[in-house]
Amino acid sequence: MPLWLEHFIKPTFQTVYEALRPSGVMAINYADNKRVTDAISNIAQDIGFTQEETFRYEISSVNGKGAKYEPIMTFRKGGDGIRRYLTTPSLFD
Repeated sequence: MPLWLEHFIKPTFQTVYEALRPSGVMAINYADNKRVTDAISNIAQDIGFTQEETFRYEISSVNGKGAKYEPIMTFRKGGDGIRRYLTTPSLFD
Protein backbone atom coordinates (compact mmCIF):
# COMPACT_ATOMS: atom_id res chain seq x y z
CA MET A 1 0.00 0.00 0.00
CA PRO A 2 1.43 3.43 -0.90
CA LEU A 3 2.68 5.40 2.10
CA TRP A 4 0.18 8.25 1.65
CA LEU A 5 -2.71 5.78 1.88
CA GLU A 6 -1.27 4.12 4.98
CA HIS A 7 -0.13 7.30 6.75
CA PHE A 8 -2.75 9.84 5.62
CA ILE A 9 -5.96 8.26 4.33
CA LYS A 10 -6.15 5.43 6.89
CA PRO A 11 -5.67 7.64 9.99
CA THR A 12 -8.01 10.28 8.52
CA PHE A 13 -10.75 7.70 7.95
CA GLN A 14 -10.23 6.35 11.47
CA THR A 15 -10.65 9.86 12.92
CA VAL A 16 -13.79 10.43 10.82
CA TYR A 17 -15.21 7.05 11.92
CA GLU A 18 -14.67 7.88 15.58
CA ALA A 19 -16.21 11.36 15.17
CA LEU A 20 -19.34 10.24 13.33
CA ARG A 21 -22.56 9.35 15.09
CA PRO A 22 -23.87 5.81 14.57
CA SER A 23 -25.05 5.47 10.96
CA GLY A 24 -23.27 8.73 10.03
CA VAL A 25 -22.04 9.12 6.45
CA MET A 26 -18.60 9.98 5.07
CA ALA A 27 -18.22 11.10 1.44
CA ILE A 28 -14.91 11.30 -0.39
CA ASN A 29 -14.08 12.59 -3.84
CA TYR A 30 -11.01 11.24 -5.58
CA ALA A 31 -9.74 11.11 -9.17
CA ASP A 32 -11.13 8.11 -11.01
CA ASN A 33 -8.26 5.66 -10.63
CA LYS A 34 -9.46 2.07 -10.13
CA ARG A 35 -6.47 1.02 -8.04
CA VAL A 36 -6.79 3.99 -5.68
CA THR A 37 -10.59 3.82 -5.38
CA ASP A 38 -10.32 0.10 -4.57
CA ALA A 39 -7.70 0.85 -1.90
CA ILE A 40 -9.86 3.63 -0.42
CA SER A 41 -12.85 1.29 -0.34
CA ASN A 42 -10.83 -1.47 1.35
CA ILE A 43 -9.39 0.87 3.99
CA ALA A 44 -12.83 2.29 4.83
CA GLN A 45 -14.38 -1.17 5.11
CA ASP A 46 -11.49 -2.44 7.28
CA ILE A 47 -12.18 0.42 9.69
CA GLY A 48 -15.87 -0.49 9.90
CA PHE A 49 -17.59 1.60 7.24
CA THR A 50 -20.12 0.08 4.86
CA GLN A 51 -19.69 1.31 1.30
CA GLU A 52 -22.86 2.72 -0.15
CA GLU A 53 -23.55 4.63 -3.36
CA THR A 54 -20.87 6.11 -5.60
CA PHE A 55 -21.97 9.19 -7.51
CA ARG A 56 -20.50 10.67 -10.68
CA TYR A 57 -19.33 14.24 -10.15
CA GLU A 58 -18.90 16.22 -13.36
CA ILE A 59 -15.74 18.27 -13.04
CA SER A 60 -15.36 19.67 -16.55
CA SER A 61 -16.37 19.54 -20.14
CA VAL A 62 -13.56 19.67 -22.67
CA ASN A 63 -14.31 21.57 -25.90
CA GLY A 64 -17.31 19.51 -26.87
CA LYS A 65 -15.49 16.22 -26.28
CA GLY A 66 -17.79 15.27 -23.42
CA ALA A 67 -17.72 15.63 -19.71
CA LYS A 68 -15.04 14.40 -17.34
CA TYR A 69 -16.21 12.78 -14.12
CA GLU A 70 -14.78 11.83 -10.76
CA PRO A 71 -16.39 9.50 -8.23
CA ILE A 72 -17.85 10.65 -4.94
CA MET A 73 -17.77 7.54 -2.77
CA THR A 74 -20.07 7.35 0.25
CA PHE A 75 -19.58 5.18 3.33
CA ARG A 76 -21.83 4.68 6.36
CA LYS A 77 -20.51 4.13 9.88
CA GLY A 78 -21.43 0.59 10.76
CA GLY A 79 -24.32 -0.61 8.68
CA ASP A 80 -25.40 -4.07 7.71
CA GLY A 81 -22.82 -4.61 5.00
CA ILE A 82 -25.37 -4.20 2.22
CA ARG A 83 -25.05 -1.36 -0.26
CA ARG A 84 -28.00 0.99 -0.26
CA TYR A 85 -29.12 2.96 -3.27
CA LEU A 86 -31.05 6.18 -3.55
CA THR A 87 -34.60 5.80 -4.75
CA THR A 88 -34.09 8.78 -7.06
CA PRO A 89 -30.66 8.28 -8.65
CA SER A 90 -31.71 10.43 -11.60
CA LEU A 91 -30.95 13.45 -9.43
CA PHE A 92 -27.26 12.67 -9.95
CA ASP A 93 -27.23 11.63 -13.62
